[in-house]
Parts: sequence; C-alpha cells; structure tokens
Amino acid sequence: MTTARTGIKARRRRNSRQKNGWAYLFLAPQLVGLLLFTVVPTLATIALSFTNFRLGGTSDWVGFENYLNQLSDPVLLKAATNTVVFTLMYVPAVVVAALTVSLLFLRVRRGRAVYQTAYFMPLVTSTAATSLVWALVFQPDYGLANKALEGIGLPVLRWYSSPDQALPTLVLIVVWATVGNSIILFTAGIQSVPSHINEAAALDGATGLKRLVFITLPLISPTLFFVITITVIGSLQFFVEPFIITSGGPGNATTTVVLELYRQAFTYSAIGPAAAISCLLFVAILLLTLIQFRLSRWVSYDRD
Repeated sequence: MTTARTGIKARRRRNSRQKNGWAYLFLAPQLVGLLLFTVVPTLATIALSFTNFRLGGTSDWVGFENYLNQLSDPVLLKAATNTVVFTLMYVPAVVVAALTVSLLFLRVRRGRAVYQTAYFMPLVTSTAATSLVWALVFQPDYGLANKALEGIGLPVLRWYSSPDQALPTLVLIVVWATVGNSIILFTAGIQSVPSHINEAAALDGATGLKRLVFITLPLISPTLFFVITITVIGSLQFFVEPFIITSGGPGNATTTVVLELYRQAFTYSAIGPAAAISCLLFVAILLLTLIQFRLSRWVSYDRD
C-alpha cells in the first residue's frame, strides 16, 4: 500500500512538472518581451537619468544634478502646468461626454452598433493623420471652423494660434479622438445594471434623473473609477496633438511634459536630462494613481 501511494505521488509530481513546463513554454515569449522591452529599458532610463549622456558624446555620472536642473527649469515647469490644466479640462469632458452619449445609445433601438462603431473609429485611425485634418479645420485664416462661425454670424476665433485658446482647442480634438473607448465601457457598465432595480424605482415614482444619480451611477462606479483612472494617466502623457499641430506653441502655451521630454532627447540630444524627466513623470503618475485608489471609497462593488 505504501509503495502504491509513493508511486501515485511520484506520478503527480511528474505531471505537475510537465504542466508547469508547458505553462512556462507558452509564457516565455511574453516574459521575454516584457524583459527586453519594458524591464531593461526602464532600468536603463533610471541609470541614464543620473548621467549627462548625450547622443554621440560621453557619459559622466552627475548624480541628482539632472533632477535639480529639471525641477528648476521654467520651460518644464510651464509644461507641467499645461499638462495639469489639460488634465483638469480633458478628464471631466471625456467622462461627461462619454456618459451622455452612452445614455443616449440606450434609447436608440435601431442602428446602435453603427453609432458605436462611428464613435470608436477615431481610436483605430492614425492620430497623426487626424491631427493634420483638425489642424486644417481650426486654421485661423481659412479653416472650416471659422467659416462655419462666419456663416452663422459669430465672431471668428484664433484657435490654436492664440495662447489663450490653443490648449482648449487641443482638448476638443483629443476628446473627439479618445471618447469612443469610454463610451464603450460606460455602455457596457450601464447595460449590466439589473433592470428590476430601475423598474422598482420607477414604480416608486423616481424620475429618470433620480434613477441616474442614485441607482445607475453608484452601480457603475467601478466602471466610472476605471475610466477616470486611465483617462488621467493618458492625459499626463499628452503628446501627439501638440507635437503635430502646434509644436508646443504659441509661446509654449501647449508644451507638455512629454513634448519637452521629446525635445530634450531628440532635439537637443540630452538623453540624461530627458531620462530624468521621464522618471519624474513616472513618479507623478504613480503617486497620482495611488492617491486615486486611496480616495476610491465611493466605489461600490455590491449590487445587492
């Protein structure tokens, strides 16, 4: 009996090792990719941030000098301010627009998939291409937007050529380009709300607005929290539109942290300072995300 039990245990161990071997084999490509394209570049960036490395030049250890210089650089401080202002405008606009459109989708009985596809299309379209199109639309002198304003008797705007209007203009463009993903998430979240809860509230006399505020929003709070979190992270990495449309101007009015990082690395060949900016941005995103999770007590996963 003891021999039989020992044999069974040995076979189980062999089977377990075989299963683990197959698991590691299938995971190997992803693990190798993660190591080569995420872990190694991250460690290299941290190391370079403590040097004065320049493309085609020497690399000397400078300690925290890059960090101190960047934290006192007026251009980077302006870029950080622009990034924060952009986030404060962009995140609420995405949440409100996506939630509104999602609620309207639920009232559409025919062609809902067509509308959802139309809103999602900008996400699978080249950002560079759409940025060039929007640059023509908002061109201050002959753009379609000003022609439309003239047609209805309103004063024209300077759009992205004005220091005061440039950043809000980019917010409009980026909301159009990215709101589709949030619409899909909100639509799925609202559809998962048990219908009998809304029906019971309606029988008790609750209006549509009250059902939205006291039933729908609390029940989709996990989806709302997820959308806010990923939208904030994305807004802090805002880059393509100001790079293509405004080049950070006018007067650094649309320069963002990532755009300044790009300039340091590929315009001035200052890889060390650029790596320091990257590390500072990583820490900022990490801390802000941790704060969001810390303040997420309003999120409820209970649907009873």
